[in-house]
Amino acid sequence: MAFISEEDALALARPEVSIGFFVLIKSAAGWGRMWSGHGDYYMPVNLIDTVGGIYRGAGEITGLPDIAQLLNALADRVEFSMSGVSAEVLAIIAAEASLTVNAPIHLGMIGMDSSNLPVTDPIWLWEGEADVPRVARSSDASDDGEFVQVRSASLSAVTIFSGRRRPVLGFFTGIDQRRRYPDDAFCDRANRYSSGTTRKFP
Repeated sequence: MAFISEEDALALARPEVSIGFFVLIKSAAGWGRMWSGHGDYYMPVNLIDTVGGIYRGAGEITGLPDIAQLLNALADRVEFSMSGVSAEVLAIIAAEASLTVNAPIHLGMIGMDSSNLPVTDPIWLWEGEADVPRVARSSDASDDGEFVQVRSASLSAVTIFSGRRRPVLGFFTGIDQRRRYPDDAFCDRANRYSSGTTRKFP
């Protein structure tokens, strides 16, 4: 969860302020940077992007997922997608697809004025681990009736707390707890409670 300063919250509430979304991937091939606008956008050093760099407007980000809060150590898989990707960018994605597996991925935003100048600090909203990206090509009819090839790329990700390497929270019985700590009787009565029972502590 991102913590927004009072100044940034007031800036984002202004009607003339738009929001630019930024995706940062720290893969074995290097740091990948994209943003939801057109052209290049320089972001200076900040808490997450510790070296700063150019964020490429590699295409229209059409699929920014709903970011759910972490509940009971479970989180839905989310997917980022871009449309209008160039053939060169698509070739790079396909060639380096395996290098993104388990790479940290960050989603953030910046409030911008009408000239795309920042009016807020970078606000990082979400952190997860990337999976293998997918690329696709499709044909779409243009205004003059001709078919145009549209290239798209997508990348699924999960939160850093929901990978297969981390066990899901569960209930411990007395036997489970005594296997770890032989003298601890805290969970000895756990099997006497039904699954729908809530006990306040202390």
